[in-house]
Amino acid sequence: MRGAKDGLKILLSTIPFFIIAGFLEGFVTRHTQMPDWLAILIISGTFCLILFYYVLYPIKINKKHETIFTIQKTT
Repeated sequence: MRGAKDGLKILLSTIPFFIIAGFLEGFVTRHTQMPDWLAILIISGTFCLILFYYVLYPIKINKKHETIFTIQKTT
């Protein structure tokens, strides 16, 4: 049951990324004369956002909760 809840949270968290991807596909990538540096900037920015949201932010939150749990456990 917990795995299903976690999976549903991940599924729902991808919705904003699909909206952003749709916007980029519809309004940005249709310009074929777009400079390569701008395309690379968009790809890199999107990669960094996804890396932060799904890897770095959960690690930060987990460390915060570990610290709170440790403090509560020792008192």
